[in-house]
Amino acid sequence: MCKKVYVYGNVWCDDQLDLYIGNEKKVTNYILSQNYPSTAAFEEIAVSCCDYFYFVCWSNDVGRNGFLAELHGANTVLSGSKHWQVYATGADKDFNNDRPSQAEINQFIRKATCEHAWQHPTVGQKNQNLNVPFPETPGIDQNANFIWYDSGNDSRNRYPSPPYVPFVGITTNVNGPTHDEFLIFRIPVHLLHPESCQDCNCCEGSACCSKCSETIEAQESTISERAQKKSLVINAEGNNNRRCHGPYSEETCSQLDIPKIEPCFYLNFGDSNSDQLEEHDTEVAYLTICNPYRNMMFKGLTITEVILSPSSPLTPNGELALQIVPDKLVHFSCLKACSCLSREFAIMARGIPKGTYTVEFKYCVEEVLVLDEHAGSAVFEIDIVRS
Repeated sequence: MCKKVYVYGNVWCDDQLDLYIGNEKKVTNYILSQNYPSTAAFEEIAVSCCDYFYFVCWSNDVGRNGFLAELHGANTVLSGSKHWQVYATGADKDFNNDRPSQAEINQFIRKATCEHAWQHPTVGQKNQNLNVPFPETPGIDQNANFIWYDSGNDSRNRYPSPPYVPFVGITTNVNGPTHDEFLIFRIPVHLLHPESCQDCNCCEGSACCSKCSETIEAQESTISERAQKKSLVINAEGNNNRRCHGPYSEETCSQLDIPKIEPCFYLNFGDSNSDQLEEHDTEVAYLTICNPYRNMMFKGLTITEVILSPSSPLTPNGELALQIVPDKLVHFSCLKACSCLSREFAIMARGIPKGTYTVEFKYCVEEVLVLDEHAGSAVFEIDIVRS
């Protein structure tokens, strides 16, 4: 289970907005509503690293359309960054008394996720007094960009040319909502707390969309509710662990201190013991990674970056005098128990000054799996009294 983090922010939409928190499949908690021209602010709230912010926005199909957001955690995220996603539902809403229901929103979120239909929004001007087509909106960071979805229903000039489609509505629109509104914008919480959330294993993609998982989740919820309605709770005799605070307790989840478990790394090159990397040379090297553990497996092992130091000077034609290729995103996939895997790298020297250089392979591992089984028992004393 992912830890709780804290986020606050300011939002604005022309014309209406409802803000929710949810997971990748659905919204679960309503936060606030906003109506043009006001800016809405929410105070610091506790959310999970695996949560998403969902911003449900729609316009009245005339005038201007746009959405602004300023979110704060350990990091600040503004509307217009590359991580924002939008889904156009095509379900027309026009006024503040015609707000989509939570069930309706969840229907479209599931559809967007399972059909991989989330898109990047159109990014417009910054929140500065530029009038293309918006003036500055008070209460939102000036570096936030207005964003919206472009349906292609409007044939006029697009931003940054006037009239700045899709940030303007169509006065007469016989084919439905101007830009297939209402729109659902979203951003993941973990971007606001990257360090606190780096070890979270959140459900992603189509794995969240199977009918089986949806049914199991609903049944688990029903059984959990039944259990929590019971009045008596008996602790198992082994529940002297300080981590056992009671079923469904907010204090149930705590961090287990696990020693850092790392694979072994080796770099092999040279056709003989006397082979050296020379000032003008090309060598094929092999990075070998081994798992020395019988009961562990490294899943999703990736070399994220290769760093040479000191930094290489440039040759007369502008190339690096010392290069290693590839220098990013080399995948090893799963490293099974007591096994090794190797990948090829080319080391190219083009007039590099002689000396000692360091090659650093930065890596990440998605999961460290324990391949072990153990058995135990939970003992309860149940008193039977005379009826």
